[in-house]
Amino acid sequence: MPLLKYFLTIGAVLTLGLFALSAYLEPKTSAAGARVSVTPTTASLVAFAPAPKPAAAAPATVAQTTVAVPPAPQKTRSKHKAH
Repeated sequence: MPLLKYFLTIGAVLTLGLFALSAYLEPKTSAAGARVSVTPTTASLVAFAPAPKPAAAAPATVAQTTVAVPPAPQKTRSKHKAH
């Protein structure tokens, strides 16, 4: 458990060091309380107008295509003999 004690000790020392450093670097003037802004944000969402629907068009006609059956493969004699 010495490893756990080490991490707890180092963690506590670093945390206290950060608090002390924060207090040291804090401005000494009374303006420190005025840092918090209470004004509402001016951010807005970008909203696009929906695209108008196109006028109803007549359905497109599709030309019928004919598919020809390919000819059957011809048997050819191979010059190589099967082993």
